[in-house]
Amino acid sequence: MSGSIKFSVEYKKAFWKDKGFSGSIYSQSGLATEIYDHSNYEDTKFALKGFLNGSASHYTFEERKDKIIEQLKRYFGNEATEYISYNDKIWNDTFIQPNNDTFLPPHFNNGHAAFDESYMNNKLFFTGTETSKSFGGYMDGAIMASNAIADRISKIIKK
Repeated sequence: MSGSIKFSVEYKKAFWKDKGFSGSIYSQSGLATEIYDHSNYEDTKFALKGFLNGSASHYTFEERKDKIIEQLKRYFGNEATEYISYNDKIWNDTFIQPNNDTFLPPHFNNGHAAFDESYMNNKLFFTGTETSKSFGGYMDGAIMASNAIADRISKIIKK
């Protein structure tokens, strides 16, 4: 996920659920492009998490936080400003040194040829959305990649 910027905002309660909202949002008009309810199963911890537009790396941490909280406020109301904590992670800072003059589309590094290989004498395969050459980073890519590996395993078993 080196092309991704992930964020999380923790809350004392899932106020969005109280308003009848799922917490899932896809946006082309804010810094957060995908937002998901990330409450735990026991309903004792509550957060909204998701992905930021790649251009968010040009903002400071405080600027990103302010823009995300404002965006959540537009969607869910003033309660969005009453958060416990905000965190985000620019994965490019961790794994690669980006050339900020180069545009990299979302999920540009998915489908690497290393994922085409099997390992440990055909006993270990890697599959998932990041391994897909098509629709990498999305559920469609995960399904396509997993179906391809399932077909390979099926052929191995039949031998």
